[in-house]
Amino acid sequence: MLSLFKFAVAFERMSAYRQARRHACTHNAMNTFVAHLLQPALPALLCLLLTACGGGGGGGGAGDAGSGGAGSTNPTPPGGPGPGPGTGSTPGPVTSAAPTGRLWHNNYALDFVTGSQVAHLDQSPSTLADPDRFAIPWRDGTQYILTDYRPARGETTITVKETGTRRVLFELVYDGYARDPKPSPISRDVVLLTVGNSITERADYAFINLRTRSFIDRFAEGSVSVDWLPDGRYLQLGSNGQISVGTPGSSRAAAGSFNLQGRRLGDVKVNHQGTQFIVTLTQDSGAIAQRDLWVANIDGSNPGRLTSTNITSYGHWSPDGRHIAFDDDTGFLCNGAGCLGSCSLWVVASTTRNANPLPSFPGEASAFNVRNAQGSSRRLGCELLAWLR
Repeated sequence: MLSLFKFAVAFERMSAYRQARRHACTHNAMNTFVAHLLQPALPALLCLLLTACGGGGGGGGAGDAGSGGAGSTNPTPPGGPGPGPGTGSTPGPVTSAAPTGRLWHNNYALDFVTGSQVAHLDQSPSTLADPDRFAIPWRDGTQYILTDYRPARGETTITVKETGTRRVLFELVYDGYARDPKPSPISRDVVLLTVGNSITERADYAFINLRTRSFIDRFAEGSVSVDWLPDGRYLQLGSNGQISVGTPGSSRAAAGSFNLQGRRLGDVKVNHQGTQFIVTLTQDSGAIAQRDLWVANIDGSNPGRLTSTNITSYGHWSPDGRHIAFDDDTGFLCNGAGCLGSCSLWVVASTTRNANPLPSFPGEASAFNVRNAQGSSRRLGCELLAWLR
């Protein structure tokens, strides 16, 4: 497996590689206004005409607990605040306290700066984390990972940097395509990545040790969705609705089931407490793909539809598990005069069901109001990369 990694300078040296990942169009303040005028009347037309802009990121990790997979082989998911696995109980009420924490994002309109920024819900000014637009942090926010795919060479540069100084901690080259990193919650060396030979070929989930440049575990992406549990094990949700819990490089066992409502499986994200997950499900209706989020206990019990927008492609848990942020994305059509379309961010209590933030459906969804680098209050737009304490 080591042969899949080409040698690169690794530790304590600043990276010199160019950053090639850029979106084709820029978000601006008018996008939200235009989209909410169009959404109630023309959702189908927009989906057909506009180029979809989904995405997101997530993951995290804190603490240096070693280089390999960790955690018990016991398939029982970890406990914590909230409903326990297998109880089927309804989640308890969420307090009205405002969401807290740090929002890693790449919303250009906040400061008219390209890159990954950090907005603070305590209303302190935003800061620039990295000029790359897709920096994904570990859960404690002390380091972050970048992936830079170069099609001409058929390789991906994977870089881990220290937050604040941007000092390179790891840098290696993967011989193929690597994307969507999810850092381990217990190790600074291990990440979950989606990998393949090229951007057009079948992809796999891979647990990779960056320090040793080796695979810990690997399995096909198409039939499952995977995320970390807080103790270093992982949750695997299959396209047949079966849920299993495993340890990277070791055993995996059945842990429940979830009704996919006849929809296509998308990304799954476990809350930081390991008690619930959200998952993106897609219903294909002709040429239109309708996406929304569902939420359930970690064993699949007590499922519920979180959003009812048909244009929500991802969500992020708040660190305390009480809130969920999500997008509504009409897509974009850009030319020299600007962009038509919108991607907006919203936040709801995790107990909310069928959230729809359109003006014609007033409800519990709220926008994130943060301060930019100059201290001015602004509404935060897409994309949200991670939500940390």
